[in-house]
Amino acid sequence: MNELPSTSPMLRFAPPPQLYFVASAIFHYLGPAFAVLLFARVEPLGVAWLRIASAALVFAAWRRPWRHFLQTNAAA
Repeated sequence: MNELPSTSPMLRFAPPPQLYFVASAIFHYLGPAFAVLLFARVEPLGVAWLRIASAALVFAAWRRPWRHFLQTNAAA
């Protein structure tokens, strides 16, 4: 009779907030470091575009927004 409430797998394996802080700090320093190296080969506007596009790809891989669209289409 001592059953634990069921939790979703996402809640059980949620990373601690400190991990988000460390990952943010790493990307905060690595992004400009790579950008400085790219300035010799690419114009500043191109470097800014590459940083924004790569951040969008990382965010999309993390949040997987296509799941929402697939669920919406399946329900219709």
